[in-house]
Amino acid sequence: MRHLTAFLIGVGLLTTAALAADSPRNGKNPTTGPSKTPAAPADKDAPPREAPKDPPAKAPADKPADKPDPNKPDPNKPKPDTEKKPDTTKKPVVPQRPRDDTPNRDDADRARTLVAEAEARVTRAELRVRSLEDEVRDALITRDRAAADLSTANQAEGELTRTLGTMEQSAREAVATRDRQTKSLEPLLTRVNDAKRNTSGAEAELQTAARQAEERFNKDPSTLARQEAVEAATRRLASEQQRVRDKLATDPSFKQLKATADANDALVKQARAGAPADTEVLTRASQAWIDSKSAVDAAERKAFAADAEVVGAEKTLAAAKQTQIDALAAFKAQLPNDPAYAPVATALESRRAEQASAEKEYAAAAAEARGIQEKAAATIKDFDTVSARLRETRASRDRLASQQLNADRAARLARDDLDAARDELRAARAALADARRRQG
Repeated sequence: MRHLTAFLIGVGLLTTAALAADSPRNGKNPTTGPSKTPAAPADKDAPPREAPKDPPAKAPADKPADKPDPNKPDPNKPKPDTEKKPDTTKKPVVPQRPRDDTPNRDDADRARTLVAEAEARVTRAELRVRSLEDEVRDALITRDRAAADLSTANQAEGELTRTLGTMEQSAREAVATRDRQTKSLEPLLTRVNDAKRNTSGAEAELQTAARQAEERFNKDPSTLARQEAVEAATRRLASEQQRVRDKLATDPSFKQLKATADANDALVKQARAGAPADTEVLTRASQAWIDSKSAVDAAERKAFAADAEVVGAEKTLAAAKQTQIDALAAFKAQLPNDPAYAPVATALESRRAEQASAEKEYAAAAAEARGIQEKAAATIKDFDTVSARLRETRASRDRLASQQLNADRAARLARDDLDAARDELRAARAALADARRRQG
């Protein structure tokens, strides 16, 4: 604005100087140009000078002077003082040359340009102010949101810290209970192992008692007689069967079956003796021998079944064996009542009952220990989970605190920029008002 004022003052001075230079006082005629004779400096208080009078014309020497005409005025006669004298109290009118309006138009254009620039400056300042107001509002919103989030994080940290303290105590108690329960299983397990050893010892004693009772049974005369009857029946059956075989040996068809079986047996032995043995040949020879041997056995069984003596010997042997089996079953049935066996069997039952009781008590304690262990494991897992959440919350709190500081710093910087922008807007509006006053 100071530059505009200086510029307008300079233009005014130049215009005044130009007009003064073109005035008659400076020896210039606005219509005919500069005078050849320089004019003396004008004194505004001095009376105006009269114009010089023309000298009287001289008559030619060779021509007589004409007689004066009474109707014509005498030029040599002083004129009467009838002319209007100039008013020396008024300033002389200085003729003005046509003014050139080009400098005035340039000044107006410059003034309009300055007004337009001032308006543009105001517009830019207003836009800058609005932009910074939005920036300040956003920064304050971000700061407030960060502060709210930080407050929430601090509350969450406090709650998690208190929860973690309670859970830590619970976890310690759960671990202690688990350890006590695990330790309490040791004597129960020892009792179970002792009961198992006692049961095993009683079972061994019972087996010894049973074996001794069986030895007594086998040495009993009645048992020996039954065994002798079985052996005698076995010998008689073997004798009768041999008699039938001897008779078959004279039968041509049986002899043929026997010869075929012997031949096939020789082929099997021969195939096995090969190095290496031919598997396919050995398989065929073995199958042929089995078939021929089965035919011989079938012929013998048929002959045995057809012989009455053999059939009678078989029945006698079967009856003797059944008598022996029945006697052994009766012995085992009355064994628990045996005076030497019964106390041992009773002791074994007692040992087994003690083992079952110890195992049941241990199983119940072990199940309770597993429950306690699972509860302790769950408590420890929850504790670890809350600990991890607390670490994450603290890290988030630190980040939010940093964000709040940054947002607060950004808000202060934005507010400073806004103050500066408002100062610029006021200055721009003042400059615009000054430019408009000068333009008007």
